[in-house]
Amino acid sequence: GTVSERLGKNHYARLEDFANETRLIWKNAFIFNAPDSLYFKAAKSLSDAFEKAMEKMEAEAEAVSALQVDTMERCNILLADIQANPLAEWFLDPVDHVALGLTDYTQVITQPMDLSTIGRKLQRAQYLSPEDFAHDTRLVFQNAITYNSAQSMFGVVAGILASSFDRRYTLIT
Repeated sequence: GTVSERLGKNHYARLEDFANETRLIWKNAFIFNAPDSLYFKAAKSLSDAFEKAMEKMEAEAEAVSALQVDTMERCNILLADIQANPLAEWFLDPVDHVALGLTDYTQVITQPMDLSTIGRKLQRAQYLSPEDFAHDTRLVFQNAITYNSAQSMFGVVAGILASSFDRRYTLIT
């Protein structure tokens, strides 16, 4: 493949660029296979192993060359990286529960949150601390798990993104 060839040609400017291209593989497996299928489960296992390897690489990169920007700017960078993650597609904008016919959404999810809203709040300096930013970001993924279940495709993807976020967030605080 493509990822292997691009790695050999030093195509990726950032580790996150490589990671996101690789994550497209899992995304396709999640989209086109039922959560109880062998392919979905295999993609989840591969994704888990990949994210564990990413954790090690991110920690090493941080130790070698930490960004010299303030914590809230690092939150902006982290959000941009999460938004660029192909698995984040379903979390970028507010859930349009009316168009989707999710009549019980507002009863189940009392505090909706999405990544674009977080981005606007960051731009407007509405977060008083990185912890406030982290709370809202975690809420995006928790809402997906609460509404859809942890075993659904959306719940699995939200869990992967939540783990990735938490791993990266610990590096900036």
